[in-house]
Amino acid sequence: METHEIISRKTLCGCFSLLRQSLNNWQAGNLYFLNSHALYQHLSALPCGKDTVGGILTQMESCIPMALTTDSLEKFLLAKSPAEAEDFLESTKTDFLFLLLAAGKDDVLWQHVMDVCENLRQKQMDKPKERRFCYGRKTLS
Repeated sequence: METHEIISRKTLCGCFSLLRQSLNNWQAGNLYFLNSHALYQHLSALPCGKDTVGGILTQMESCIPMALTTDSLEKFLLAKSPAEAEDFLESTKTDFLFLLLAAGKDDVLWQHVMDVCENLRQKQMDKPKERRFCYGRKTLS
């Protein structure tokens, strides 16, 4: 098992800035999505600085709070392989991206989300390195 690199506070703030700019500039126009997965796939492919929204979410995934819904909890509990763990992490990133989309124009909510992510990042920094293990590149601790 490999350890997961924890991003710096500066990088986390930069990720939030890029995400907010990209999501606030996005307009659905006449697009209709069959389900939340299709919307996530579309949003994650949007340009975001020199990367994509999905790439930025991957950079900051150790700082993303998990929204344990019935569906995501089932995916988490049943994950027996790296592919199944990836499915759970994508579900978590989907929920987080939708939260960011809703919070984009609300400065207070946006700051609250940033504070939660910074607290998670700080907890990862405080954790002994041997406890930060992962499936492939994904942290499971």
